[in-house]
Amino acid sequence: MNVLISNDALNLLKELHGLCLYFRRLKHSTVRPFECEMCNKKYALRTLLNQHIRFQHCNERPVSCDICGKGFRTKSQLQKHSYSHRENTIDCEVCEHKSWTMEGYKIHLVASHPELAVEKKIHHYTCQYCSRRFAVLHQYKRHLAIHTGKVLKLLRSYSYLFEYI
Repeated sequence: MNVLISNDALNLLKELHGLCLYFRRLKHSTVRPFECEMCNKKYALRTLLNQHIRFQHCNERPVSCDICGKGFRTKSQLQKHSYSHRENTIDCEVCEHKSWTMEGYKIHLVASHPELAVEKKIHHYTCQYCSRRFAVLHQYKRHLAIHTGKVLKLLRSYSYLFEYI
């Protein structure tokens, strides 16, 4: 499905994408002026320091599982945990790994047992820039943006970076 987009909207998307890449680089920067007074760990952004203090030293767990009550730092951690309450798993035939989704199983095979992934005809995508392998196309495309800087339709995959603005 093709979507028409105005030049203004496209420029905004490019600007937002550039900002996302900027904050990703900044997050991983070697310049870290913000230091934790409790453990001396340093951060590039004050928000990362505050997050560290809340989660590591105050043990803040703002979201919790409705089934077992276990607390988590983020909704995505809770979502991953919720799979552990499922009865059906996909077990790896080579190692002890268990996956709760077919996507997770494919990712595991491509990363841990590439020869088996080829044998099972699980498509994998290899980055032409750094040779990293991906089992899922959208993850591969998102990764390529790191090298190419192109605006993705999946800009929402970078939304977690906006909390640092």
